Amino acid sequence: MKDLIKILKKNFPKISIKFKQREKFVPKRGGLNINKAKKIIGYKPRYSIEKGYQKYISWYKNFYKGL
Repeated sequence: MKDLIKILKKNFPKISIKFKQREKFVPKRGGLNINKAKKIIGYKPRYSIEKGYQKYISWYKNFYKGL
């Protein structure tokens, strides 16, 4: 999450990030992992999370600029 927040702050300098405590009824989980998809179906991501997230942000900015 920290890496994604850095990317967001780089692209949206005025962004404000607020952290909230997890609500008690929400189950604790580990981070998401693609190893099972790689093993079972041979999944190979085209982009790293950093590059993919940056591409998504660029798309988002261009899409909403046109509205």
